[in-house]
Amino acid sequence: NGQEHFDDTSTNKKSPARKILQSFTPRLGEGRIFIGFRTSQTTGLAAHLAAPFVPTVEREAMDLQDPTLRMFNLELLEFAGILMRLTLEHGLSSLGVSYAKGAAERAALDE
Repeated sequence: NGQEHFDDTSTNKKSPARKILQSFTPRLGEGRIFIGFRTSQTTGLAAHLAAPFVPTVEREAMDLQDPTLRMFNLELLEFAGILMRLTLEHGLSSLGVSYAKGAAERAALDE
């Protein structure tokens, strides 16, 4: 059964599936900014951010020194933040609707 296999691998910290999952799902505060590749800059979230930022000449980070490029990169960061916030709010709203739908069933179980 596929579900049993999934359960076995999800509890094994050294399983190949877990290693693959951890490679693109960072822990809280370990999210990275990608400019076509990983940079040393972090998002401070449990999420990576890949966008067409303008990098430094060394291509190691977003360019925040040049005034024009700084404005572009900061606007792009702000837009990404708004998009992440809207995504979070939509997910929580959907969760709230699902929870409300099950209220009657939970009340029946409590009786």
